[in-house]
Amino acid sequence: LRRSAVDESWAVDAELLLRMSTQSCLERLNEHRQQQTPLSGKSYVISGELFCPATPISGALYNAQRMEQLLANYWQGPSDELERIFAQCRENPKIFILDSSWFLNEI
Repeated sequence: LRRSAVDESWAVDAELLLRMSTQSCLERLNEHRQQQTPLSGKSYVISGELFCPATPISGALYNAQRMEQLLANYWQGPSDELERIFAQCRENPKIFILDSSWFLNEI
């Protein structure tokens, strides 16, 4: 850009400089927002709390809440294949699992 005397052309130069600077900032911001995973190519966001919990208790609470959500959404009882595997065991673990889950529910 040229430096001109303070007149009407100076305003054009300043406006052009401002526009170019803004465009450069927006391009860098857009590149930063579009980070992609190497395998899937999808954008991702990792919150600081998930990556590094503030305390061991908050990490354990998050894991417990996440497990509860997964079980609530997807748990429908043992599948036929799991029942077949249990039947093939020397001692059927189903009774132990049911007793343990009942005990944990009572706590």
